[in-house]
Amino acid sequence: MSKANTQARLTGKRPFLIFQIPRRMSKASLNRLSGIDLAPCNILASGKIRTGEEEERRCETGKKGRRFLNNDGERTPVQREVCLAFEKVAGEARTALPVSLILMATAYVMQRMPLGFQIIGE
Repeated sequence: MSKANTQARLTGKRPFLIFQIPRRMSKASLNRLSGIDLAPCNILASGKIRTGEEEERRCETGKKGRRFLNNDGERTPVQREVCLAFEKVAGEARTALPVSLILMATAYVMQRMPLGFQIIGE
């Protein structure tokens, strides 16, 4: 990507403006030095950001959830801990409307990368 941007600058063309990356790679400083904007994707962990109630309902109905690459749709222990932390913060939020875990995850990423454009959805 940086070589393509260098070549674009040398030939008077417009460089790439945005680069889609998984959320876990958002600390890559090379992209920032090259003038590339970052667009974190997969901020909802491929559908694994869900409450304990939703997880129980999935187990009862036999739904596995979204399968991506080699995973089976089940959450890892780390993902369960993150969801519990989001649930705790959502419970502490004193708003008139219920706060979903999707809102919490999106707000977290927006706080971590205020100038990033989050990609949500399929």
